[in-house]
Amino acid sequence: MEKLKPFVALLCLLTTVSLQAQVVVGGEEKSNDQPKEKDETLVELKNKKEREVSGTSAVYFFLSRAYNNRILESNGSLFGDSLGERADETGLKTVCFGLGIRNQIKNNFYYGGGLSLYNNGESYTYEEEDTLFNYQSRYAYVGMPLFLEYNVGKTLQFIGTVGLVPSMFIRYKQDQNWRNPQNVEGDTLIKYRNGNQDFNTFVMSGFVSAGIALQLSPYTSFYVKPEYRFQFNSSYSKINPYIHKARAFSVNFGFIYQL
Repeated sequence: MEKLKPFVALLCLLTTVSLQAQVVVGGEEKSNDQPKEKDETLVELKNKKEREVSGTSAVYFFLSRAYNNRILESNGSLFGDSLGERADETGLKTVCFGLGIRNQIKNNFYYGGGLSLYNNGESYTYEEEDTLFNYQSRYAYVGMPLFLEYNVGKTLQFIGTVGLVPSMFIRYKQDQNWRNPQNVEGDTLIKYRNGNQDFNTFVMSGFVSAGIALQLSPYTSFYVKPEYRFQFNSSYSKINPYIHKARAFSVNFGFIYQL
C-alpha cells in the first residue's frame, strides 16, 4: 500500500493540471467569440446609420402658403370687354397641399409625380366714407405635378426642381361684402363648378423651385422650398370677356420619407 502512494499522488497531480488546462482553453475560446459578435453588431449599426435620404425612391407630402395674382387681359375676340374695375384687383393668399413619389434616374437626378389641391385667386376693395364693396375670388384645381429634380448633399441637401402641372378645374367661389350709404351691410356668395361655360375645364402651368432638406433620421427629411408657378393658358373659356392667367409665389413645407 505504501508503494502505491507515489502513483496515486502523481495521478492526482496530472488530473489537476488537465482540468486547469481545459478551463484556460475554454476561457480563451469564450474571449475570442465576444469580439466577433461585437464587431458584427457595430457593422450592422454602421450600415443602418449610413443609409441616406437620397435613395432610389421616396414619398413626399407638402403644405404651402401662396401669394396669388394674375395677368388679366381683354379677350380680343368678339366677346372681349374692357377691364373696368377689375384692373384694380390685387393679390390673394391661399393654402395648398399635395403628396407624391420620386424616383432616382441617375446620381443626383430624380423624376417624380403626385397629386395636389391648390387655389389661385385675386381680391378687390372699393371704399368711400359711406360705401364699401369688396370681394375675394378663388379658383380651385386638382393638379398632377410632373417634375425633374436635382438633389445634392447628405445631412443637409440642396433641392432644385422644374416641372409641369396639368390641372382640372373644380370650383370658382367669390365672397362679396358690401355696405351702402344707409349703413346697411350684407354679403353674397357666388359659386360655379366644373362644367360652367365661362371656365376652362383644363389648365396647364409650369413651376420652378429651389430649397433645402434637413435629414431628421435615416428615413425622414424635412424640407423648405420657395416656388414660383405660372399658368400658360386662360382660366376662362373662349367666350369669356377676359383672358386670365394665374401667377403664384409660394413657400412649400414638407416631409420626404425614404422607401
